[in-house]
Amino acid sequence: MLHTFLLVTCYLLLVTCYLFSKPYIGTASITHLRMFILGYWFARSEMGITNTEAEKVA
Repeated sequence: MLHTFLLVTCYLLLVTCYLFSKPYIGTASITHLRMFILGYWFARSEMGITNTEAEKVA
């Protein structure tokens, strides 16, 4: 039961990330989404923005 819940949660997270980043990444590609997220993390670190509590837990 917990395994199914985690899979559904991960899927919903991926779909949400894709929908919000679609104007920036263009096509429906996990690779493009991954690169977008990595670039986002890098830009935040370069700007000195610290992680929120929710990001520290994840």
